[in-house]
Amino acid sequence: MFNKINNYTYWYNFLVSRRWRIVAKEQQLSISAHPSIYEPIERKMNIYFSEPEQGVKHDTGILLLIAGYGGNANSNVYKKMRNQFADQYNLITVQCDYFGWQFMQSDNLDLKEEFTENEIKDIFTSTEIESIRLDIQKLIPTCSLYNEKFNFKVHLDETKSDFNDMGIMQAIDNITATLVIKAIIDDNDLEFDTNRILIYGHSHGAYLSYLCNAFAPQLFSMIIDNSAWLFPEYMKNERFMSYIVGKAQLICKVDYLAKSLVKDQVNIIIKMSHVCTFREPPCASNKTTMFIYGSHQLMTPSDYTNYFASCNPLRSRIEILPSMWMV
Repeated sequence: MFNKINNYTYWYNFLVSRRWRIVAKEQQLSISAHPSIYEPIERKMNIYFSEPEQGVKHDTGILLLIAGYGGNANSNVYKKMRNQFADQYNLITVQCDYFGWQFMQSDNLDLKEEFTENEIKDIFTSTEIESIRLDIQKLIPTCSLYNEKFNFKVHLDETKSDFNDMGIMQAIDNITATLVIKAIIDDNDLEFDTNRILIYGHSHGAYLSYLCNAFAPQLFSMIIDNSAWLFPEYMKNERFMSYIVGKAQLICKVDYLAKSLVKDQVNIIIKMSHVCTFREPPCASNKTTMFIYGSHQLMTPSDYTNYFASCNPLRSRIEILPSMWMV
């Protein structure tokens, strides 16, 4: 349906640089993204979107999907969601590789041991220790032979120009992706339902959906909150991930750069969260918010969701799923 896709610069300054031709339903494009507010350099960002099989019509909406930790736009589940939701609900589904997303994943980790040789002498044999000393790649296979816990630290190549900032830049990128899709629709002289621009976010992605709404309160008409937290936990504390490898349990610690680099902006993020979740119009009460939470919440108290519903009972809905745990 889209014959033209323009390559735009960051969201407040659409500059057409070249044209693209749609050849399939599921599409990807690279744009010039908003410069980092921490170190202003040129950035690129990938945007992924799917249009309904029937094409874009006057009642077609837009759904922005925001993944949290461990998920991303190339995850199989999100690829399936983009394609299935596009047809099932008559939506252009969109997702992006937002600022620092690659540092939020749970696989292909660069691990560094957090134990000394003396600490493992009572576990490993002298032959195993010597083998590991010669080839560090043998460490985890050797750990897997023992019914023990081993502590590791995840090494991240975060820099000021590219890191998991847990807030402002990530929200800006998701708003950018939405506005680029809107501009593509306009550029193709198509109509769509501007009152059906929705956000679905999971975990940290749901937190970002509120932050997006704080920055662009008139853009979105509905927020689907799947297990948001009140504040990015890893802005204050380390992230721990546990893996079973053979007989061993690997405890992997992540210490994000944002803890030190964004400390001066923590108050800004708190204020933005306050604006988008607790205040009256235009941010909250003029739109529907759907909350999807588990019955066992590790990071979000139950009175949090109850308060949201009480603020606007006619436009809020809460689903409690007993088998869902937020991570």
